[in-house]
Amino acid sequence: MPSLLERVQQLTGDDRLAAIREAAATTDPTTINDLVEILASPDFGEPLRQAAAESVAQCAMPCVAERLLPLRTSAEAFTRTMAALGLGGQTSSAAIQSLVLGLADPVNTVRNWSERSLVGQISATRESGVPALLDLLTTPVPLTRSPAARILGLTRDPRGLHPLMEMAGKDPEWLPRMWALKGLGDLGLTEATELVIDRMQNDPKNRVRAAAAEALGKLRPSHAETLLRAVLDTDDDDGVLKAAGEALRSLGFEVADINDDGWE
Repeated sequence: MPSLLERVQQLTGDDRLAAIREAAATTDPTTINDLVEILASPDFGEPLRQAAAESVAQCAMPCVAERLLPLRTSAEAFTRTMAALGLGGQTSSAAIQSLVLGLADPVNTVRNWSERSLVGQISATRESGVPALLDLLTTPVPLTRSPAARILGLTRDPRGLHPLMEMAGKDPEWLPRMWALKGLGDLGLTEATELVIDRMQNDPKNRVRAAAAEALGKLRPSHAETLLRAVLDTDDDDGVLKAAGEALRSLGFEVADINDDGWE
């Protein structure tokens, strides 16, 4: 019987995609090798390469990481991207560390797929990725600090509390402040409450104030209703109003809907 690689080379059109997708979750090392060869080869079109990466991501075999980790330093950005996608089913420390480093890649798609793969493996990321995530919070690149903050919050590791508070309160860029606040909400530690309230009331960027309102709903302080209803009365940004309203609803309070002209 021909190998997957041989079949893909012989087939045409949608039949090639179908053959690759049929290999998802395979436990056969030879088939895994073929999938990795396809995702790493510029000789195949990007749809075929992505399909191969998606199939590899469903394989839990340790040989997947062994084959993909060397590709994370490829000179070709698309290969690095597909390797990050393919590592989405791997929980080893080496795989998690590689994906965390991918958040610092200069190419946006590599960072995005590294982030998605880490989000899909939060338990493994909590186990072996937190120190590396903490290190990334101090990088000068906002588009690296932001996903690191998001994922750190999702791990619910208390080591993230003070670094995320520092970022939420002092980062000069609004995007990292926004994700730090979302991270603090997911972290769920009440020590962040006063800072979250301050950012909700005083941050100059509307999306940061909205993230703070969302976080406050998750932190659930006893005076959350009063604070969030004050936002509805004082903030003039529809996005912030919607976030405050959704936070109130998450706490079990009734809130009127918002339209383009404001609250009804």
